[in-house]
Amino acid sequence: MNNFSKSVWFTLTLAVAFLLLTWLWASLAPRGISPEASRYFTLDFIRRARGYQETRYLTYGLAFLLEVLVLTLLSFTPLGKGLENLVQSLAGGRPYREVFYFLLIIFGGAALLSLPLSYYRGFILEHAYGLSNQSTLDWLKDYFLSTAISLALTVPTLAGFYFLVRRFPQSWPWLVAGIYTAGMALLIMLSPLLIDPLFYHFRPVQDPQIRQQVLDLAAKAGIPVEEVLEMDASRRTNKVNAYFTGLGQTKRIVLYDNLLKKYPPTEVKLVVAHEMGHWRYAHIWKGLLLGGLGTLFTLLLLQKVLAGMKGFPSLHPVLRPSGLLLIFLFLTLWLFISQPFQNAVSRSFERQADATALTLTGDWAGQIALEKRLAEHNLADVDPHPFIRWLAFTHPSAVERIEAAQETAGRS
Repeated sequence: MNNFSKSVWFTLTLAVAFLLLTWLWASLAPRGISPEASRYFTLDFIRRARGYQETRYLTYGLAFLLEVLVLTLLSFTPLGKGLENLVQSLAGGRPYREVFYFLLIIFGGAALLSLPLSYYRGFILEHAYGLSNQSTLDWLKDYFLSTAISLALTVPTLAGFYFLVRRFPQSWPWLVAGIYTAGMALLIMLSPLLIDPLFYHFRPVQDPQIRQQVLDLAAKAGIPVEEVLEMDASRRTNKVNAYFTGLGQTKRIVLYDNLLKKYPPTEVKLVVAHEMGHWRYAHIWKGLLLGGLGTLFTLLLLQKVLAGMKGFPSLHPVLRPSGLLLIFLFLTLWLFISQPFQNAVSRSFERQADATALTLTGDWAGQIALEKRLAEHNLADVDPHPFIRWLAFTHPSAVERIEAAQETAGRS
C-alpha cells in the first residue's frame, strides 16, 4: 500500500472514529434545555421528545458501528476469503453469478444481523411512544420487502459497475458516476409508480377545500401541479408528514392522511405551499446534480486509493467478492463523514421551501402554529445537541423554523 492509500484509510478511520464517538457521547450526555426551546414548548414535551429521539440516535450509532465492524472483519480477516471461496464454488466460475450470490449472502446476512436493532428502533420504540399502528407481522413484511427491493436494485447496479471496471479500467469512475446519476433520476421518476404503491395506497385529495387551495397556490406560484395525493399513512404511523417526489409526468405532492384528518385547512395549505417551494426551486434536480458530482469525486478517490494498494494494480482483483467488501467498507466510511455536507445542503433547501410557503400564504402566525403542532405530533427533537444537528439533521429544528417565521413577520 503506497503512502497516499495509507493516509486516506488512516484519515477515514480517524474521522469516523471521532464522529461516531462524539455522536454516541452526544446521544447520552445529560444537558439542559435552551431558553429558546422552553419559550415555545413545555418542559414535559421537550423531555419526552428528547427521550425518544436520543434513543433513536443511540441505536443508529450502534447499528452503524456494527456495520463497520462486520465489514472490517470480512475485509481484513480470513472470513472474507472464506466468503469468496463459497461464492466462487456456488457460481461455478461465472463472474456475474458471483456478484449475485455475493449480494444475496451479504444482504441476507445484513438483514438478519440488523434485525434486532431495527425491530427495537422501528417497532418497539415507536409503540412505546404511541407513534406506530403496525402489528409485528406487518412491520416484518415491510422490513423484508425493503430488503428485497434494495437487493433487486443493487444487483444490476453492481453488475454494471463490474462490467464498466473491466472494460474501462481508467475511465470507469466517470462512466459509473454518469450512469448512476441517470439511474437515480429514472428511479425517482418511476418510484411513485412502482415502489411506493407496494407500501401505501394513494388517491387524489378528496377534500374540495384543499383541492381549491392547491389550485390557487399553484396559480400564484406559477407552477404546473400535476397531482396532489393523499396516502394511507395512518395504517402504519401516527406521525404527520408530506413530501414532494417524482420527475416529469410523475411529479406529485403527497400528504399523509393523518395531516388531512388532524390539521385545519390553513395549516394544510402551508404544508402544500412548502412542498411547492421544493417544486419551484427544482430541488430534486439540484440534488441529483450535486449527488452526481459527489459520486464522481468519491469514485475518483476510490480509484486512486485502490490503485495504491498491494494486490490491486489493475483493479481486476477488486471485482472479486473480497475486493467488493473493501469497496463497501470504503463507501460506508466515506458516506458517513460526508453526511454533514449533504445535510447542510438539505437544510438550505428546506429553508428555501419554508420561505416560499410564507411568501405564498403570508401566514407567519400559521407557520409558527404548524411547526409547533408538527413537532409535538412527531416527537421531534426541538432542542438538539449542536453536534447531532450538524451531523444528521436534514431539516432545521422546529425552534429554528419558528424563529425564521418570526423574523419574516418582523420584516413585513
